[in-house]
Amino acid sequence: MTNLNRLFAQYFIIAIICVLLVMILIFNYTSTIFFTDFLATTYEKSNDTVFETIKVLLENDAFFGFYRRNFLESIAQDGTIELILFQDEEHIMSVGPINFVIGPDQSTFIHAFEEDNSIKYVYTFTVYEKDFTLTISRLKDIKLVEQNAKYLNRLNLMYLAVFIFALLVTTLLSLMLSKRFNKPIITIKENINYIKRGQYGKIKETDTKAKELKELSVEINQLAISKENEDNIRKRLSSDIVHELKTPITALSANLEAILDGIYEADHDRIKILLDQTNRLSRLVNGLSKLTILETNAEELNKERIDLSSIVKDIIITFEPAILDQNLKFASNIEEDIFVMGNVDKLLQSFINVISNALKYTEKGSIKVNLYKDHGKAVFEVKDTGIGIDEKDLPYVFERFYRSDESRSRQTGGAGIGLAITKAIIQAHDGEVKVESTINVGSTFTIILDTVD
Repeated sequence: MTNLNRLFAQYFIIAIICVLLVMILIFNYTSTIFFTDFLATTYEKSNDTVFETIKVLLENDAFFGFYRRNFLESIAQDGTIELILFQDEEHIMSVGPINFVIGPDQSTFIHAFEEDNSIKYVYTFTVYEKDFTLTISRLKDIKLVEQNAKYLNRLNLMYLAVFIFALLVTTLLSLMLSKRFNKPIITIKENINYIKRGQYGKIKETDTKAKELKELSVEINQLAISKENEDNIRKRLSSDIVHELKTPITALSANLEAILDGIYEADHDRIKILLDQTNRLSRLVNGLSKLTILETNAEELNKERIDLSSIVKDIIITFEPAILDQNLKFASNIEEDIFVMGNVDKLLQSFINVISNALKYTEKGSIKVNLYKDHGKAVFEVKDTGIGIDEKDLPYVFERFYRSDESRSRQTGGAGIGLAITKAIIQAHDGEVKVESTINVGSTFTIILDTVD
């Protein structure tokens, strides 16, 4: 498998080569066009000069004098031009790269340039009442002219040299940049391996300015934090399960051994203690069983249209005496005619769990229960002035067996799965449960469900 740096460098070099080739082709094509246009303009100016000079020589009757030879030789020496002069439709002169015929008495005339590879410029004029026609022919293909061909070859060699130089520079830059670009990817890869091995303390920040890589790095780091918390919860869960099971089992074992050894009598009180511990185990197992069923068979709940307002009112009637017995102030605000699709027993259990939790952790102050409709949602709130929950514990209060204060974790009783069951029930109803809390100020638990008409 190809190394990432090498693969990136290869792709980068291939891309640059393609770009350079396209650019060179474009430059070559455009430079040829510009050079051709330049030559055409130059030829036109040169043709005008030749025409004016021949006309002047004819006007001064010096055409067959001393200037004739020098002028014609200067024109014909580069082999790029052919001149044909007619007087009253009679050929009197031609000069070009192949022939050199002068005078009306010469019957043989050979065209130096073919029709398909030349451009002809025709000038007509009159001198001393004699009509003259001057035809100047130039090569159409600039590459047929040796001087132009040499120039274009040098230009192509220059393009080739630039291409080779750019390719070398690109190769070096691609190797350097590939390491720079791939560094954050390698860091992310290392972080993923650390997460796999559970070495969360070795996770490093990714140094990159690329938005996508930065977002990916942040997501992976958050995943690492979440997984670390889950691992800690799992360890704590194992410890809590052991404790929850160990306490009643130890009590049962100790009492039964004492009865067998004759230390205790199997009287009514002793059997009641054993029954209480057995019931505690039973509640724990039943709670875990309910939670498992809810999490695995959420779609199998029997749902019907229920009057949520009536259910909450019944719960309040049930809990109000217990709340007042603890010398707590109690208030409620229940909006009428709020209906949802759900399982009556399960929703009842979730609401009872939330209110019981508020009652359990509120020693003074008040508890308030609200039910109202908000944008097509049924909102059930339980506000208390209890001990509150630390901010760092808020994300985990709905985890099974999670307790924010281990030193007093079991003074309030329960197995620590009530809120976990509540969350599972609400999620099975496609709802949402959340909590807001401040230490020594209080907590607000909110359950949100979709309403129906």
